[in-house]
Amino acid sequence: MGAAEVKLFAQEGAKVVIADVREEEGRQLEAEVTEGGGDALFVALDVSQEEQWQSAVAQVVSQFGKLDILVNNAGISGSGERDHTSTEA
Repeated sequence: MGAAEVKLFAQEGAKVVIADVREEEGRQLEAEVTEGGGDALFVALDVSQEEQWQSAVAQVVSQFGKLDILVNNAGISGSGERDHTSTEA
């Protein structure tokens, strides 16, 4: 699902960031987008690790100047409820 979203946003002219724990697949998608004339960046991200979020956002801002849209499609939930858990321990 994420790869399809990346391709669609890139086709529409968006600068896209691929953030994933699967580095090989992420870098392949980054190459596919850039070889097709799009603007893409892969960043390694385990969404369960807050410090990796901070690093990923910093890389995005460094590369593109800002972050406008976030599509978070990580994880699986069988409840249908949004996760309202704070990152604060």
